[in-house]
Amino acid sequence: MNVHLLTKSCLLIFFVLLSTFVMAQETASLSAKYPKNSKVLYKTIALKENIGKIIVNIDENQHFQYDYWEGDAILIEQEIQLENAPNSVFNELMRKKRYTITESFQSNTLVLKYESKQGKDILVNYKDVHEKIFLKLLVPEKMGVELQQG
Repeated sequence: MNVHLLTKSCLLIFFVLLSTFVMAQETASLSAKYPKNSKVLYKTIALKENIGKIIVNIDENQHFQYDYWEGDAILIEQEIQLENAPNSVFNELMRKKRYTITESFQSNTLVLKYESKQGKDILVNYKDVHEKIFLKLLVPEKMGVELQQG
């Protein structure tokens, strides 16, 4: 009877260790796919009736895309990824307004200006921080979009 109990205990320990190992592997792959220091910022811009065109002014190396939707406001999504930096660095960059988008209205046009500071180096503990920024807009169907890179 003791041998049978010992066998069951050994099998139980084996399955617990195996499941722990499998879960550890799955967690590692998820963390590689979704970096710990990745953030998504959202902004909504309400539009006046007479606005018919949007000019987006961004840097040449900026990742940008836009899609049309049936709404009446502009939705802005920024995905920011920092490699080699803790979340506290991201919070400090946010405090210093590194990822701000300015908006101005000129006659019947909305001008969105995103001055990426991506070219400015960031060092944390003598390591380069790699920064990737993806900008996506959802624009009302009735509006035209013009991209100015410079």
